[in-house]
Amino acid sequence: MAVSLVSLSSSTDISYTIVCDDDDPDTAQAAHELKSMLGDSLTIDVAPRALVSKRVNDVARVTPAKAYVLWPDDCFPLASQWDRLVNTILHNANVPAFAWQEVADPENHTLITFSETWFKSVWRLVPEHFPFWFGDSW
Repeated sequence: MAVSLVSLSSSTDISYTIVCDDDDPDTAQAAHELKSMLGDSLTIDVAPRALVSKRVNDVARVTPAKAYVLWPDDCFPLASQWDRLVNTILHNANVPAFAWQEVADPENHTLITFSETWFKSVWRLVPEHFPFWFGDSW
């Protein structure tokens, strides 16, 4: 995943945060292995298990960004310059939030994407009512 994130983006000015539960050493180990590839652009947030949506919202509250893309661990970009596409839609087209899916791989998950404006307006990325990844169908 890290290879496609980096090689298919148009910029090196991207920061990534991986949210890991403290009782999941395999995910934490994989995240630390990615750190060798992504360097300082990767932050690993290890905390006690909680609702995924709560963890994502908590991390977003302490991570200022122009755009937030919720990227599940089993999804990777196939679109060249995916970051430029996100920027164009959020800022040039003035769309505050959207969901996208790689049409080249319809089995890939939907990627929910939010602008800084959206986040500052509602102070969360996804509702915290659900135990799993139901934010895209809310």
